[in-house]
Amino acid sequence: MWFGSILTYFSLAILVESKSVPTISPISREIKVINGNDAQIGQFPWQVFIICLRSNLLVYCNGAIINEKWVLTSASCIDIVGMTAYVYPGIVNLNSSTPELRISREVLIHEDFDFATLQNDIALIKLPTDLEFNENIKPIALDEDGLPPGTSATISGWGHSSHDDVQNFNLTSVLQYAEVPVIDNKECEQIYGPDVVTSSVVCTKNPNSVKGPCLHDGGAPLVIINAETKNPIHVGIFSFVGDSACEKNYPAGYTRTAAFRNWIKEKTGV
Repeated sequence: MWFGSILTYFSLAILVESKSVPTISPISREIKVINGNDAQIGQFPWQVFIICLRSNLLVYCNGAIINEKWVLTSASCIDIVGMTAYVYPGIVNLNSSTPELRISREVLIHEDFDFATLQNDIALIKLPTDLEFNENIKPIALDEDGLPPGTSATISGWGHSSHDDVQNFNLTSVLQYAEVPVIDNKECEQIYGPDVVTSSVVCTKNPNSVKGPCLHDGGAPLVIINAETKNPIHVGIFSFVGDSACEKNYPAGYTRTAAFRNWIKEKTGV
């Protein structure tokens, strides 16, 4: 009924050696976050594109910079210890000719991550060298207070809006974003069940239009703007959506950032 992690693995036509750097190929069709908008350079400076390399398989997902050394993402994105993660900060267009790159072989997956229910779907990537912050590369603050229903949030990612464009790996070249309202967990639980929608999960759904994350948006940050400081706050990590339901307006599920604030601090000091 639902896509765990909303990630799909594709075998490469030509095997990629484990020591080679995967390239970001030009995208011929614009398949976007459902009804999203094109992001501008510097609009989401915490966002990173991630390619995870497993033998001859590539997995595409997203993450968020939380300091110069660490990226926050989903465990379902990097669910194998020892995986190589290629992290691209400071980009909006995947066709950028000279994107910055960090290659990491040090990932931390939550000890109690359950792929069956996607509980504790959170992970960290430790970068081999520190990022240098600028207008296009900045960290985002982490939520500590929780997220009530009715809150307006923003999801951003390079995912897609249909399931039939496998030849282009279901990516869009330009980072997409969409406004998504937070819904009550009870409404979300009616779709996915109580084993999936627990207190450490938050869900979003647009009541009147199909708009939200989809395939290859795994690990993408859900963000709100603090009413007092006007600063962006990371409140969730995209985890799942209904089976073949990106265009059917099912709720999308995220790992609540606040529920794992202590775990993140323990591992990173942030």
